[in-house]
Amino acid sequence: MSRLAIGSAQFGLHYGISNTDGQTSEINVSQILDLAISCDIDLIDTAIDYGDSERVLGNVGIKNFKIVTKLGNPPDNCKDHADWVRDQIEGSLARLGVKRLYAVLFHSTKFLIGTDGSKLFRELQKLKYLGFIEKVGISIYSPTELDMLAGKIDFDLVQAPLNILDRRLETSGWLEKLSSNNVEVHTRSAFLQGLLLMGRDNFPLVSAEHKAIFDRWQIFLKYNNLNAVSACLSYPLSLSGVHRVVVGINDAAQLNELVESERRSNGQGIPDFYSSDETLIDPRSWNLI
Repeated sequence: MSRLAIGSAQFGLHYGISNTDGQTSEINVSQILDLAISCDIDLIDTAIDYGDSERVLGNVGIKNFKIVTKLGNPPDNCKDHADWVRDQIEGSLARLGVKRLYAVLFHSTKFLIGTDGSKLFRELQKLKYLGFIEKVGISIYSPTELDMLAGKIDFDLVQAPLNILDRRLETSGWLEKLSSNNVEVHTRSAFLQGLLLMGRDNFPLVSAEHKAIFDRWQIFLKYNNLNAVSACLSYPLSLSGVHRVVVGINDAAQLNELVESERRSNGQGIPDFYSSDETLIDPRSWNLI
């Protein structure tokens, strides 16, 4: 079974710094999923906040896939958090056309820290007990969020960014901790929203330090005769604690390239490109550069 998972943000939104194709059409989504099945890819990552993604997936048909979706924060005027959680999950099931979700992740940790966050977690646990959800988890931007929640909430699954520049999940020790506690780990942003695949002339960040890092990356690829996609995938795939690598896809040709890159992966990581500069490794900061 492939360790790749289909990221579906592009199915419902114009997503990614290098995405020039816009939102993926339903025809392309159908072709992507047909190819995914033939390549032993059986998991799709989506979210309630990914525009029309859930509806598009439901229209195309996803009976052969495990589905991970994400729950946003309740509105400020929410009076009954249990009812709100049930409504959100029922809505996802209806849009997706399925009776059971592989996992539901909290899309933000901020709300979980308070009392109301515990109520949301307990309600998801009830839905897990009733068989509507197999796993309850969390999507994070930084391992420091796990530090804040350690000992408070037990998750079945954690999704986090991980790529050749952003190795915080590994260097913080959290990947090893999660693995030792049998927590399933899905990583995203292997290509840093496509930034690591962009040509030098199209590189959008203006910091001289960032350009220097990017130049080293380009030289490394050229010197070692490496394809950028294969090189980016080789790092997360080299880590045994990573169960799935979520990759965003616009068409079947891209998926075919990713599958071939996974097959060519030699299980070794890419050295020397770690950065702790959050204005580079966290896309939320790019508009500040």
